[in-house]
Amino acid sequence: ETGMWTFRTVEKLNRAMTLMSFFNAEFDRLRAGGMKFDAARVQAYETAKSKTLLLQNAYDAGNRSEFLRGKKAVLFIFMSYVQFMGWIMSGGYERGQRAQFRAEGRAVRPWVFGTTAKLWLMFLMLSGLEGLPFGSNILDILQAIWRKLSGGENVRLEMRKFFQEYGIDSQLVMHGLLHNAGGLNLSGSFGLGQIVPGTEMLNRDFEDAGSLLGKGVMEVSGPAGGIVEDIIKVGALVPKVMSGRSTVPEIMKELPGATGAVGRALDAHLKQTLRPTYGVTTKSGARLTQDLETGEFRDLSDYELAAMALGGNPAVLAENRERNFSKTGEIIYWRTRRAGLLETYRKSVAEKDLEKRKASQAAIDEYNAQVPNFKMKITVRDRLNTVKDMKKRNRKLERGQSTEKRYNAVVKEVDEAF
Repeated sequence: ETGMWTFRTVEKLNRAMTLMSFFNAEFDRLRAGGMKFDAARVQAYETAKSKTLLLQNAYDAGNRSEFLRGKKAVLFIFMSYVQFMGWIMSGGYERGQRAQFRAEGRAVRPWVFGTTAKLWLMFLMLSGLEGLPFGSNILDILQAIWRKLSGGENVRLEMRKFFQEYGIDSQLVMHGLLHNAGGLNLSGSFGLGQIVPGTEMLNRDFEDAGSLLGKGVMEVSGPAGGIVEDIIKVGALVPKVMSGRSTVPEIMKELPGATGAVGRALDAHLKQTLRPTYGVTTKSGARLTQDLETGEFRDLSDYELAAMALGGNPAVLAENRERNFSKTGEIIYWRTRRAGLLETYRKSVAEKDLEKRKASQAAIDEYNAQVPNFKMKITVRDRLNTVKDMKKRNRKLERGQSTEKRYNAVVKEVDEAF
């Protein structure tokens, strides 16, 4: 309830401003046309109320699709807003507006100058290609398809390279003006690129089906899934805090809403106080505080920490995270593909399947022709070594030994127990 207070306050202020804006504009128009003061005031209010109800989403059950109602609605919190914005951005509001204008005998503007076109242009300018309705979803799908057709190229990276070649700021094109508004990245909060949850999983590699299923459930469950994931993380951290291996802010930052925002700010402040420039890092400890202009690592400013506490996302962190995520994703893609090909080759040799071995060799040749750097190729030596290692490992296991000498005593103890 406390966490939703800020949301309710902003929504109420937003509706009040929309109502007053429409009221003032309509009242001035009617008075200029000669209508009396009282009549103009009443009609302007009714028009402003109607416009506000049309343009400001209502979160009550009556304004949600059937599958978004009932107990299961907890899995689709705020999805009615996405539904509503989808209607607006697909021209639903403008079609009704144009029909009303025709019925009243008023002039109808060409669609190029209409509300829908203006909204698309505004979203493009403020949140870039990724922030357009379904923008990120479409890029996720295109990237998954492009990987297969082009031999591993990343469509997002190729787009960035294209823009950079012509001297265009790729970050501006992809994320719009709000990617760095006063040092904060607001494009993600403003944009509508991820209307369909879970499409980013098309371009991720998972170790097993269980990891894929678990992450998939969390992604498509929206905010509710995120809350469950946060609770699991907090549960894992509590023993560490009790034993002194973690701090309270590290637990707080995993919680949703205002508590999580304050926790992230406190955690960053504490860490950069103890170890300068290490306020925010990846799970492996790599710094995410490289300055966008100088290239030097730095501490977050008091302004950035305060913005984090209020739920903001400093631009320096947003860009570093995206860059790091892209690097890691590319490495995982090529590493996973390489390991899979070597594993297939090993199996074909172990099974003495000549056809499977030829197919594996053809796939390796295709891979070698597509890798960005020759050092990533699978050489004849790599193939021989992987088969040699497999045979060596199997021999040790069959003799009751570990694949690593240091663990032979452990293996022997297990064998004796059986």
